[in-house]
Amino acid sequence: MGRDGHTATFLPDTGEIIYIGGINKGYGLIDIANMTVNPPEPRYGHTAVLSKRDFFYIYSMKLRIVIFGGAHFIIEQPVKTPYVVLDTKTFEWYIGPGDLLTRAPFRHHTATLYNDYMFISFGKYIFF
Repeated sequence: MGRDGHTATFLPDTGEIIYIGGINKGYGLIDIANMTVNPPEPRYGHTAVLSKRDFFYIYSMKLRIVIFGGAHFIIEQPVKTPYVVLDTKTFEWYIGPGDLLTRAPFRHHTATLYNDYMFISFGKYIFF
């Protein structure tokens, strides 16, 4: 089964690759709920970056996958929770606020992590 619009993040400590989100060629959702507790809503076209920082900007040895954006595969609208983080040791999710105010594109964008900042560029943005 092929997928489109997913992310693949390499974990250097374990050599594992974590695949998140996406749709298959038949345009059904890929289930991300089977490996974690309290997963975020399904999405495609999002970005994922690997970070060693925790939520309070204290250096941590835990690796986290920071996910931004994404769209529902049927309605082509942004997901309700555009900012989510996966703890790669416990596979638990932190789901950010659903009312995150941003002017960033929500799908098919790029994300670059630099120190404490994640830069979102290009991609698709819909005005509401």
